Amino acid sequence: MVTGTYKDRTLNIIDTLFQQLVAVFVLLVLWEVFKNYSLSNVHAWHVILCTIGIGLCMAEGLLLFNKENSFLKDMDRATRGTVHGGVMCAACISLTIGIALKIDQKVQASSNHFTSNHSKIGLTAWILILISAIIGILTANIRRCPGLGKPPLYRIIHLFLGVSAYILGVVALGFGLNYLESLTGANGKIALMVFLALYVAYSLLGPIKSCYNHFFG
Repeated sequence: MVTGTYKDRTLNIIDTLFQQLVAVFVLLVLWEVFKNYSLSNVHAWHVILCTIGIGLCMAEGLLLFNKENSFLKDMDRATRGTVHGGVMCAACISLTIGIALKIDQKVQASSNHFTSNHSKIGLTAWILILISAIIGILTANIRRCPGLGKPPLYRIIHLFLGVSAYILGVVALGFGLNYLESLTGANGKIALMVFLALYVAYSLLGPIKSCYNHFFG
């Protein structure tokens, strides 16, 4: 009983720290944007929406795979799936609008599209997110259409694509921080990168464990 209590307290502390890291990272980025850009600036909304989509929504969506999460231990599997789908839907919408705004800005300025590592990786992540979302919808409804195949296969493909999209999205976000360095300074950018790396590593524990259990469990 004592061991269980210590474990629960430790997990609760770790989960609380994770939420604080997410909040600090997102709020710091948004603070720099609001401080230095007008809300009528299209680029500002690109940064805001993509940061929320990847840095907040996708991170929280992946957290639902961690069955030991102290905040979600009373949530049943069906509810987790519903919340996961809703959060990831919000991520897709946020990223789609954010990328569309940037493309429109490039068109208006007659600039070349997708020439930087940031833009190329970000586009790839967005495509994988959409594919993963479609497969996720199929996975959630596969039992209603038995002819579509086996649910475990859809689940592992959805998980693999989703994790890959998240990792690429985070890399694109990291490249995007270079554009904020002139605002935050070198030390500020390093701090943001550290926050990003820490909470990304923790948010991936659940999906990695799910992959391991699928193949070796």
